[in-house]
Amino acid sequence: MAANHRWSIENRFPLPPDTWERVAQTMRFSPQQKRIVEQMLKGIRQKQIGPALGLAEPTLRTYLKRIYEREGVHDQMDLLLRIMEISHRLDHQDARPL
Repeated sequence: MAANHRWSIENRFPLPPDTWERVAQTMRFSPQQKRIVEQMLKGIRQKQIGPALGLAEPTLRTYLKRIYEREGVHDQMDLLLRIMEISHRLDHQDARPL
């Protein structure tokens, strides 16, 4: 049952496309960094991301290291929390009356 549950949530994207675009722009992701983070947000495991995007493991690690350093986070969970924080902040900026 747990395996079926994992399968059911994999590949679902947690943000609306327009929100994700704004978050990616705010975080200044390169196109490749954006593709990597999109895979992470879909719940794809890091070992699967490299092959899915045609990246060698050391290359993927370099991309992630640079993203983590720039964003001041230590790992994937910190990065995903940061993305959700930025998403929430952007959504609330839109909701403010003019």
